[in-house]
Amino acid sequence: MNIHAPLQQATPNAAASSSGRAEPARLRLPIYLQLLLPIVGLSVMAVVVSAATTAGWLALRVRFEQRESMRGLAQALADARFPLTQHVLSQLHEFTGAEFVLFDERSRISATTLSPLSETNRRTIEQLIEQPLQSLSLRLPPTTADSVSAVEEYFVDRVKLSSPPGPAKGTLFVLHPHQRVTHRMLAAGVPAVVVGAAAVLLSISASVWMARRMVRPVHTIREQAARIAQGDFAPMPIDRPNDELRDLCEAINRMAVQLSQYEDAVRRNERMETLGRLGAALAHQLRNAAAGSRLAIELHARQCPPEKSDSLNVALRQLSVIETYLQRFLGLGQIAPPCGTAVDIRRSLDEAAALLHPLTAHHGVLIEIAALDQPLMIAADAEAVRQLIVNLAGNAIEAAQTVPDRGGRVWLSIAREGDQGVLTVADNGPGPPEEIAARLFEPFASAKTGGIGLGLWVARQIAEAYGGSLTWRRDAGRTFFEFRFPLSDRATRLPDERSPADARNHR
Repeated sequence: MNIHAPLQQATPNAAASSSGRAEPARLRLPIYLQLLLPIVGLSVMAVVVSAATTAGWLALRVRFEQRESMRGLAQALADARFPLTQHVLSQLHEFTGAEFVLFDERSRISATTLSPLSETNRRTIEQLIEQPLQSLSLRLPPTTADSVSAVEEYFVDRVKLSSPPGPAKGTLFVLHPHQRVTHRMLAAGVPAVVVGAAAVLLSISASVWMARRMVRPVHTIREQAARIAQGDFAPMPIDRPNDELRDLCEAINRMAVQLSQYEDAVRRNERMETLGRLGAALAHQLRNAAAGSRLAIELHARQCPPEKSDSLNVALRQLSVIETYLQRFLGLGQIAPPCGTAVDIRRSLDEAAALLHPLTAHHGVLIEIAALDQPLMIAADAEAVRQLIVNLAGNAIEAAQTVPDRGGRVWLSIAREGDQGVLTVADNGPGPPEEIAARLFEPFASAKTGGIGLGLWVARQIAEAYGGSLTWRRDAGRTFFEFRFPLSDRATRLPDERSPADARNHR
């Protein structure tokens, strides 16, 4: 089965079983119902069973109390010391709601509250004399053919009168209407049923609310997954208590961040690959052109020696640097190993400053250089170290030239800290924009018009290739780039304190 197909779009032809036959479509059962139905079912079952048990118990209790009341009334009448006349029985009927039938010693009805008494009912009642039970149930037939619904049922208690209620001893039957007892039982059980029904509604409402509350984050996560699939990696807001669903939302956000980073890395790699393929031919042609220009200038210098050749020397050095950079561009990402040699970084700094002199003069930026009096050696390729310094200082000059009134300043310094050397490049420019500050050393991270964004990336690659590190910070209105590198064994050991700086200004 295709795991990437949405569940709601599953069809019999969406997937095939191992036997080659299409699997039937599966019924979609949302999580909302999967959570709701079991909870509601169990809650309703528990409430119904509880309400039914309570109602049944209350009904049985009412019936028991009614039977005890009937026996109490029968016992009271059995011990009565007054005659049970028709008038007395009628008053007892109005007071208790029961019917009374009094038989004399000759088993004849002497008084009754059942009126009118048909012959059929009379014979039925007279049969009670022959019953041996103290209490029984009697069902009286209707008095007329049209009164089918007037059938009455009674609980019957028989009372032997030990003292003469009238002219002679007799038997009194107390008939309690079954319907009255039933009404009392229902009246006792209905509240429990009503409470149970209310509890069922409350349980359903609570279950629906809880199911929706549990499913809402799932919908949010589904929408976030859809946005991620469309390339939107913005994190979703999380407004939940600290539970498993919050952990899931945070995991989704972390995944979005990682996918965004992976996408950026893929794009960078694609751009680097494109740059390498398309730029190789161009770099080859530019290298040949730079080499030809350098040879032409050298030939001109030999044929027409100028009185002052500083500009031509700078031009020749720049052309040499261009050839070197183009050569390295053809092998992008490959940095020359140190080959067992150590380079005095002071010399690399001086060469870089000489190469940058035309740029500083053009932009009106002042460079101040502070270096040590003694050599500070680094096991690295001289061209690579010079390229690192030129990249850092060139960016600093371009940032400082934005300072108004030609007030741009760039500071280059070299110092020793323990077994490390520190090259610091600082400027008083505005600093990197916030949108690229976090990825300043990544390829193609540039906010400059026409900038490619490879200078700092190449500088960090060089620093790390020789066991060093390159970091930056913004402090007191200045931007600092620090290149820390391990000192070579050939380095002259100096005290930890720094020697006086040799300040040289270049305008």
